[in-house]
Amino acid sequence: MRKASNKIKWLSMLCMVALIAGCQQETIKPITSENTGKSTETTAKPSPTPAVTPNQETEKEPTTKPFPTASPEEQQKEPLSPYQVLHKIREIEKVKGGTYQGEWKEDEYTFHLPDKDGDRRNARYYERSTHHVKVIGKEGLKYFYHLFDPATYPQTTVEAERIQVNPETWQQMDKIEQKLYTSEDTFHAEWSPNFQAVAYYKGTTEEGQAYIWKVGNDLPSPIKEAAIDRYFFTWSPDSTYLLLDTGTSRHRGGQIYQVANDKMSEPFSYISQFHFSPDSKWAAFSLGSGRVAKEKYGMEDEETEDIWLYDLATMKQEKLLQSDDHTDYFPLEWKSETELLYWKKDYQKNKEEELTVTIPQK
Repeated sequence: MRKASNKIKWLSMLCMVALIAGCQQETIKPITSENTGKSTETTAKPSPTPAVTPNQETEKEPTTKPFPTASPEEQQKEPLSPYQVLHKIREIEKVKGGTYQGEWKEDEYTFHLPDKDGDRRNARYYERSTHHVKVIGKEGLKYFYHLFDPATYPQTTVEAERIQVNPETWQQMDKIEQKLYTSEDTFHAEWSPNFQAVAYYKGTTEEGQAYIWKVGNDLPSPIKEAAIDRYFFTWSPDSTYLLLDTGTSRHRGGQIYQVANDKMSEPFSYISQFHFSPDSKWAAFSLGSGRVAKEKYGMEDEETEDIWLYDLATMKQEKLLQSDDHTDYFPLEWKSETELLYWKKDYQKNKEEELTVTIPQK
């Protein structure tokens, strides 16, 4: 009996060992063959995770999210000042210069970066609530990058141009901007071509004051004789003259400010654009002739247009090309200090031309 009992205990131990070993083996699952329809037993292994193919253009892994996720900087309660945003944009796009143009839309700062084409602004639109920087595309505003996400930064700037100033001048410009762009009531800032002064408008979209702040001065100076209270600014190439421009359509109003002697011209009118000559002696613009063209009936301007010259030294105007009752003249650009390219439209012949005219020497 004792031997039988020992044998039973021994067999029980062997069964227990076998049971434990069996539990440690992989589970066998039947897998049906597509060709035979029969089930065969094999070990079911997990399918490998497919590799993510990087985007060949960006060398980054594709994402379904159109914009980057929130960063720690987005959670900050204190909003960024216009100067802080512009400083960051300069750092990201590796460009010096650019100006803050104002907050024309709620939650959005507008900046202009240096651009080789003086007639086409290189604008950046910063959305304060999301930190998104946008640019103008073919179909309106489009996302460019996130101010605090390096993965979205552009490799190169979009037609941006570095300004060339010595380090000391740049430091003084930077000090002015730190004061100038702290508040949100500064608009249309424009540095002179020699980077010795910045013109800007301070106030609201309805009324305010034009100022000029010269490098080296602790405070700006108001342009006291400005006749209108809302301006855009254009400098002459030699930084001697400043056009204070106002208007909401093709019909503009302006004054010329002589920076060195603090002298302001009388207000004058012009159509659409005002072109300084390369030597800053003349400016060209168009103006209504007083003659109505029947072919222009129903247009914004039914009068034909003449081309005028503005003598910057004397602040006097003189007519350069006189139109008739069916022809428009419009200045396009200066080809040299004495040669002006202009557009001619004959409405009777339905003919357009680009021609040049030589400006008489003084």
